[in-house]
Amino acid sequence: LFKMPPKDDSKNQDVQKLSAVLIAESFEPRFNLITSDKSFGELDICDVPSIDYSLRWIARCDITNVVIVVSEKHAPAYKNIESSWRGIFDSVIIVICQNAHSIGDVLREVESRNVLTSHFLLVPSPVSFCSSTLENQIKAFRQRFKKDSNAVMSLIYSETRADGTCVAINENGRMVAFHSQSDPSKLDSHNDDFGETVKIREDVIDTGIAICSLKALAHFTDNFDFQTRDEVIKHILVNEEIMLQYVTVEVLPPFESAVSVFDYSGLIRSNSQLISRIFYPVFPLKSNTKVLINSGNVITTGRQRVHIEGWNAFLGEDVSVGNNVMVISSSVGKKCTLESNSRIVESMVGEGSVVGESVSLHRVFLAQNVTISKGQTVPQYVIIGPNVKLNGSIRLTERSLISCCPPDEEMEDSVESEKLGEGVYSWKGKTGRDWWAGEWIGRKEEDGDEKGEDEEKKEKDDEEVEEGEIDVEKQFTEEVLDSLKGPLNHEKISKDTIQKLIVEINSSKIAWNMPMDRVHALLFVAFLRLPENDKFSNLQKRMVAYEQLFVKYYSKREAQFGLLEGLHEFYSSNRESFSPLVAKTIHHLYDRDILSEEAILGWHEDLEESDPVRGLIKKVVEWLEESDEDEDAEE
Repeated sequence: LFKMPPKDDSKNQDVQKLSAVLIAESFEPRFNLITSDKSFGELDICDVPSIDYSLRWIARCDITNVVIVVSEKHAPAYKNIESSWRGIFDSVIIVICQNAHSIGDVLREVESRNVLTSHFLLVPSPVSFCSSTLENQIKAFRQRFKKDSNAVMSLIYSETRADGTCVAINENGRMVAFHSQSDPSKLDSHNDDFGETVKIREDVIDTGIAICSLKALAHFTDNFDFQTRDEVIKHILVNEEIMLQYVTVEVLPPFESAVSVFDYSGLIRSNSQLISRIFYPVFPLKSNTKVLINSGNVITTGRQRVHIEGWNAFLGEDVSVGNNVMVISSSVGKKCTLESNSRIVESMVGEGSVVGESVSLHRVFLAQNVTISKGQTVPQYVIIGPNVKLNGSIRLTERSLISCCPPDEEMEDSVESEKLGEGVYSWKGKTGRDWWAGEWIGRKEEDGDEKGEDEEKKEKDDEEVEEGEIDVEKQFTEEVLDSLKGPLNHEKISKDTIQKLIVEINSSKIAWNMPMDRVHALLFVAFLRLPENDKFSNLQKRMVAYEQLFVKYYSKREAQFGLLEGLHEFYSSNRESFSPLVAKTIHHLYDRDILSEEAILGWHEDLEESDPVRGLIKKVVEWLEESDEDEDAEE
């Protein structure tokens, strides 16, 4: 068994050790075919369960407690894992989930069990490991959080020479913009100019691994709509000026590597990297098994002595090898047969499989007990499920998934199949997504490429309800108005009350899926609708009372445009009562530094010439412009 080096607790006796949350399941539908009878963590890589590699790496980090999350269906197999690793960690807790369909569901279940008491390392895939112990990254996170508890999450990135993941980072390591979901090489931001202090990096890749505080976990428990880590990250970025929380990025040094596997491309790559010892001392080594490392880093196990051409390869126990066989950057599971003149390059061959004479596999994944007969052509990027038998004449297409049966009820809504032969079916995602890499099959995108029954019903309902969007905005405004009424009679509102208001408003924003520009406008509409605001003396007192709330929401120029837009909307439906108060309200907000001169003048310039508001604020605008002229004259 892999032994963890002794840890020196004397240096950090006052520091509570990190826990690790290791998710043993995959929520990628592309893996359903190979995880029907076992969890993703039980998938063998070089004849070793994948979760074993993750635990070996975690044992090298400054982590004493591990929480492994598994579905009820696969839980029995994890009793042995728990007992095997209990001597390495202070505690190994198995959390069994029922009906979990996402990382969000898993983390909500973990939180409900109260098994986390401090910061934790989020390991989102059981095929996750790193050549680094993350000592410096964990230390930096702790120091940062100690100074500012709003530093709620740190993402681990590694450098890459291949296509990277775009991310914008400021000089302090804070994330400014995240990558686009549809195209990771682009930023998910409408702003192209971040200033000189922000660096846009395209030479790094998001490993999926994150160091989190309990505040980050709270985002999942407070909102059941969040299903992925990335959704929480984007939520924090969008609401940074309100919640004041932020995400940092830690890029590993060039000589360190890390990976979390979410597709077959990553699985093949991590398989090759493990064999080549990039993550050493995490290495394909099984206890009580003899390992021979031959010329070219060809690893064989057991007592067998086989001869193959190639390099960076792994052959499991009891593998039968014919003449002139070549294996490169690939693994072959135990009890497999490789017939003469077969070629296996950048592929994985599962236990008990047979690769026929002169068959070539290049970037192909074979599950267990697959038989490929002589004469069969297998294109690149093909996944072949368990127990499939290809007779040598079946026509396969690139990037297909081959099964011995049609999709089950769980998959049939997003997958269709074509029968290629007896016991051979080609599965195809109805959205046309790629089985091999990238976005998974059947995932619902923000652009609505695929629409389920619930979404179609919602669209139909929206068509039947006139001005459905206005109804949503009305509901949001009513909720915000109710929140604002709470502390209405307080002359001075405490910081705790303001923070509570922010949480309530933000919850309404999420519930009604309200974009931030409309939040800025409708918040001020709701404020103006407070009772007895038709008298400026009352309105002025309340603007002072709610000033700290305004400071939180309207610190940026774009947000101030939203406030003015809300003022304009309220005026449009309350012209008679609000006309005398328009200029006074804007002037007061300017005096209190809620509205800037640039925002007021810019908004005024955008008003149509015929807009009556132009006349109402004419004197305020002239006064501001005169002030500008006086300052220019003095200079």
